[in-house]
Amino acid sequence: IQTAHRAEQARMRWQAGKIDELNGLFHDRNLRIDRLKLALEHQRAEFLASRSWRVTAPLRAVTSRIRALRNATRFFRKASASKGGMVSGGKAAARILVQEGPAGLRQRMASGQSAPAPLAPAHVDPLACFIAATPHVTSLARLMQKVLTEEGYRVTVRGDLAGAENAGHVFVICPQMFDSLPDDYIAVQMEQSVSSRWFTPDYFARLTGARAVIDYSLRNIAFLRQNEVPLAQLHYVPLDVDRRLLPAEETPRRGILFYGDDKCPRRQRILAAVAKVYPELEIVSNLFGEALEEALRGAAVILNVHYYEGALLETTRIYQALSYGTPVVSEESADQDEHRGLDGVVDFAPVGDVERLIALLRPYAEDGAVAAQKRQEVARFAARADNRFEMFFRRFLLAQTMIGYDGFAARAPGYPREIGSDMNFCLSLPETPERRALFESQGRQEFTVWNGLKASPGWVGAATSYRHMFERLTASGADRAIICEDDVLFPEDYATRLASVERYLERHEWDVFSGFIADAHSDLEILRVEEFEGQTFVHIDRTVSMVFNIYNRDIMAFLAKWDPSNRDVHSNTIDRYLESHGDTRVILTLPFLVQHRPDAQSTIWGFDNTQYDEVVEQSEKLLAEKVAAFRRAQGADSDRAAS
Repeated sequence: IQTAHRAEQARMRWQAGKIDELNGLFHDRNLRIDRLKLALEHQRAEFLASRSWRVTAPLRAVTSRIRALRNATRFFRKASASKGGMVSGGKAAARILVQEGPAGLRQRMASGQSAPAPLAPAHVDPLACFIAATPHVTSLARLMQKVLTEEGYRVTVRGDLAGAENAGHVFVICPQMFDSLPDDYIAVQMEQSVSSRWFTPDYFARLTGARAVIDYSLRNIAFLRQNEVPLAQLHYVPLDVDRRLLPAEETPRRGILFYGDDKCPRRQRILAAVAKVYPELEIVSNLFGEALEEALRGAAVILNVHYYEGALLETTRIYQALSYGTPVVSEESADQDEHRGLDGVVDFAPVGDVERLIALLRPYAEDGAVAAQKRQEVARFAARADNRFEMFFRRFLLAQTMIGYDGFAARAPGYPREIGSDMNFCLSLPETPERRALFESQGRQEFTVWNGLKASPGWVGAATSYRHMFERLTASGADRAIICEDDVLFPEDYATRLASVERYLERHEWDVFSGFIADAHSDLEILRVEEFEGQTFVHIDRTVSMVFNIYNRDIMAFLAKWDPSNRDVHSNTIDRYLESHGDTRVILTLPFLVQHRPDAQSTIWGFDNTQYDEVVEQSEKLLAEKVAAFRRAQGADSDRAAS
């Protein structure tokens, strides 16, 4: 009965997600119609008076051509990948042209699809997931299976794609290893972008033809973005341990184990040097399944050596070993900064430093107190609750509407991190490493990066991220928080001015301090203007910007109640939702405390931030004019009172 009940709950969650997705599609369709109408009225005076639409006008005018070109390319890629080359792709286009005419071909190219998107056949089970995985990555397949099963899905794991046509969701780990791929599959990309071995035009076509692309590495994601894999398709899911594999009690262990491809000269050279000192070194290259599990449980330590000189960290192998409570000695990697969570858990040596590897292996060869202590540390790490794979994979399922928001919040309560006493956060998507690098280059160490959530359309993902963040903050008891976005630009005197701002706020009642307003509304009201410590502080009745704000508890509680079912882009983007809050006590400085980076691209609208320049300039001008008018009125009142 409980199993049936869980299955019914999962089915209801799936149906609710699909309803929400369909509602979103209808709203997106209406939004496109509205944008076309507004484009036709662009020269009219009433449209020119609307600053908000002046921001999004470049999106309609410019990105439509880019999108058409990209979708046309995707159309031919899909046709070529599935039909046998560009010649057959051309035949597919000709067939559509004959059967449906020019309008049909234009429609297909506009959507990027080589065939109509049919409704799911009756034999497809929406609660069934199929995972295709080669023997090298079955440990990852099991991790995915664990999470999907906990979310109410029925999961099949196979080494081929037989039977995948009956599943509502098909995951293919290492899609380049399979001869043919099903439609609407989810690619799990596991190759290292430091090597061009697998990244062929055919492989890129397979990735861009997938419903979504999961990748474990931020370096890989940056590489895929550079090679025009769309942001909407990319999802960062880092690897982690499988807690179920941790031994219940300590077992005898002995020997040093290396497993993997040992045929490359680099590995052969390092392994030969290690074997001279430790003859007990065991090297295995084709060990899978139960035999590999037994070897991992019995080894005193795993030695990890890179295939390439500048390789990324082999996280699949490392986390698989740690899952069994087995310590690891490894070379450092080109992406070592992504794996700070392994510091103190894995013993790292500089790349190519054989002597250091030999020294780090010595405690395990001697099997003394140091080795026993390390096994305890590994066991504690493997048993921890904040498993990054489980959290980020659920983040992916939420983005795909395979689970609902409430389920995500309940089963990933620590995402993306625990909240301590530090209340300075920068909202950022891990799938936009170029924006994050721009933020981090400013050296504002007091900010902790908060990995946002994804959804389609992008503005819904942004609003959901804020809702989730403010839910977590209010639940933690936070009274105030400083939140910025990763395209904020800090001036040189930021720290000095912020200290003055905080002293000023202590003297007043307020809801939001706004460090930057991209689009000041013409109807906003100036309530007070005051000079303090060399800065001009302005009190207003509303704000509409999320680039940098300081929030009090009440306004955080309001933002935590953002409604995801309202898909009206005109009124329910998170900044417009903030603007809708009545009687908001807003304080800002003129000039603004921070600025908006012009060299970053909007993750919501797809254009670069230079499109905001004119609107921001007009916003500052409007505020300055209103402040001047307010001061004149105050002066006139003072003169009348004196007379």
